[in-house]
Amino acid sequence: MGLVSTDSNGNLVYPSRYYAMGNYSKFVRPGYKMIDNSDGNTFSAYDAGSNTLVLVTNQCFIQQYERDL
Repeated sequence: MGLVSTDSNGNLVYPSRYYAMGNYSKFVRPGYKMIDNSDGNTFSAYDAGSNTLVLVTNQCFIQQYERDL
């Protein structure tokens, strides 16, 4: 099954994994390196060129964090 499917009437259906993939591709750009972390619900990546750390988490709350490296 792909990221988008159709219902019995031919309408496009966007499951939750479609939106989750959008979060990864929006923030984790080509060239970023995956880095290990201790949270199984969080994906972390780092880009040394821009000194950017990205954390994509699958939680039930919305909160933004900013950190200086």
